[in-house]
Amino acid sequence: MKARHRDEDTHVPVFPEPAGRFLRILQDKYLYPVMRASVYRVLCLVCGLFFIAGGAMHFLKPGFYLQISEGFLSGMLCWIYISGVAEILTGILFLLPATRHRAAFFTLCLMLAFLPLHIWHLWSDVMPLWAAFLRLVLQAGLILFFSYLYRHSVRKIPRSPAYKS
Repeated sequence: MKARHRDEDTHVPVFPEPAGRFLRILQDKYLYPVMRASVYRVLCLVCGLFFIAGGAMHFLKPGFYLQISEGFLSGMLCWIYISGVAEILTGILFLLPATRHRAAFFTLCLMLAFLPLHIWHLWSDVMPLWAAFLRLVLQAGLILFFSYLYRHSVRKIPRSPAYKS
């Protein structure tokens, strides 16, 4: 007698046979990639708008960024404007489908460039320790998210005219 698993009796297939096999193939081959592509497009749109708005805030309220970088950048307004331009450009790259792979890479570089500031906040008196720790954890989460987005984004590399398919 064949040993049975406990869950075998309660397992109900998503689609009944024989159409179930065809529908599962259809679902795996066409539905899931479309859903993933839609989620990816929405994530890129949200990231693009978020970074454009965040970069614009560097120009609209530079005092806030001067306050949180006090002691680390010694009040250098130039770096705040440069990071604002970088965020706006990265946001624009996210909005263009052909440059989303590069946008994820540049955003990952930006997050890694901002990491020393967030680590420095742990030892400075600029903000409470809990807020500095929360910002550092958020930064680590963003680094992981954008590295995932970079690894799973599709490169749009134009083929040369000599390429034969």
